[in-house]
Amino acid sequence: MTLDQLQNEAKEDLTILDQERLDQESFKNQNIKPKWLEYRSHYDQLLIMRKADHQRMYRAKWEYYGGKAEAKVYVAKPFDLKVLKTDLQMYINSDDEIL
Repeated sequence: MTLDQLQNEAKEDLTILDQERLDQESFKNQNIKPKWLEYRSHYDQLLIMRKADHQRMYRAKWEYYGGKAEAKVYVAKPFDLKVLKTDLQMYINSDDEIL
């Protein structure tokens, strides 16, 4: 589901149809609350998974640019520079896979 689809669904769910009967409208909102909590928990879980993937990739790049990766990694993708510890962050953050 895209952000636009979520926004359109929110517009449909949260519109107040009857200004005179706000108690009923409030009750309707309580009925749709579980649906939106489920959306939120689903996307929070996806975010946690993506952050974990990013951290694993960051560590692999740190090992690669720091010269600590396994030899087979350098055979597949050679890197002949000696990166200083102070410059390591710049190399990692500018890597295309990290971006």
